Amino acid sequence: MAVEAQQLHLFSTQLLLKSTTTTSREYFIGNQYMYNAPMGAFVDSPAAAGTGYVVPSESGLTTDVVNPANGVPRKRPRGNLEQMVDIERLIVQHDEKVRAEVMEKRRFAKKIMEAVEERVSKRLRAKDEEIEQVSKLNWAMEEKLKRLVTENQVWRYLAQTNEAAANAIRTSLEQVLAEQLVRVKEKQDILASAAAAADDAESCCGDNFHDDRKDEADAAVTTTLGVDRRKLCRRCSADEPSVLLMPCHHLCLCATCVPWTNACPICNCCKTGSVYVNLSQ
Repeated sequence: MAVEAQQLHLFSTQLLLKSTTTTSREYFIGNQYMYNAPMGAFVDSPAAAGTGYVVPSESGLTTDVVNPANGVPRKRPRGNLEQMVDIERLIVQHDEKVRAEVMEKRRFAKKIMEAVEERVSKRLRAKDEEIEQVSKLNWAMEEKLKRLVTENQVWRYLAQTNEAAANAIRTSLEQVLAEQLVRVKEKQDILASAAAAADDAESCCGDNFHDDRKDEADAAVTTTLGVDRRKLCRRCSADEPSVLLMPCHHLCLCATCVPWTNACPICNCCKTGSVYVNLSQ
């Protein structure tokens, strides 16, 4: 087969190399290009047969070119093949370097994503714990509010009950005081009538019969009221005497009249003290 041996210029602008993978590459030689071409096998198309034949050598590193004039093969220079091998080795090294850089960037990006995910997870867990604490606090506040509402209702009921009881006691006390005032007024009227009757019954004999007139007045009061005057307070004549005056030791005043009395109503002795006597049985 006759083929044309073309001169290969490795460093000319006509030679372009593009690497896609380590096994699949595209070589541009002038206007022609080949796919997956092994090293040292750059052969032109048979249709473009020229003046020489290309015979592969046994070593695979050189190519024998047959001269049609004399039929003697000649060796292709080994420098061009070594340059191609060096270029391919550089391409492989560049591919490996790029692949290593890409893998390193992927590992770095993965580490960054893991760090970000871990930090976000911690933040989310902290927020979940905070939400749980707030929920527990809210539940406790709701329970406390319910308890306070219940206590408020109980205290309101007690206040209303106590208010009703206080109103009833106040009404009863007012009634008792009114009845007491009526009784005191009636007794005072009776005593005034008895005193007037005693004054009318007084004789004109002078002061020698003062004790007799007093006894007669007491007897008249006793007859009118049905109670011995000597057993009543000598000031108000309403209650029984329960305070012993000092120093005369007369039992003649009730506990209500003692603060308003400075002298004994019986002997007119100046009061220096008083002693309460409990006569109830």
